[in-house]
Amino acid sequence: MGWGEILKYFPGWSTDGLDNWNQFHWIKRLEDPPLSREWSYVERVKLDRLKDIEGLSWTDIRREIPGRLLAEVEFELLKRWYKMEEERWSRFQISCVPPP
Repeated sequence: MGWGEILKYFPGWSTDGLDNWNQFHWIKRLEDPPLSREWSYVERVKLDRLKDIEGLSWTDIRREIPGRLLAEVEFELLKRWYKMEEERWSRFQISCVPPP
């Protein structure tokens, strides 16, 4: 999905605005992830469960993982969603390879 397609979900935003948001919220955070303390096993399990639920609000998510900065939770969920898409794309590519 390209920026043009994504823009449909962000009325009033420009391609440059989305690209800048992506640079800040993804690429820069990979370099310096927000982390107040290490993630516990219980928190990681909750994040793995939350990543698969559609329609959650940030209020719902923060209720599940109290005591964490929004930026920490957002970053961890973004990593999980990215990994899901990467795995889905990889399975798609494998299924499209013709047999020898």
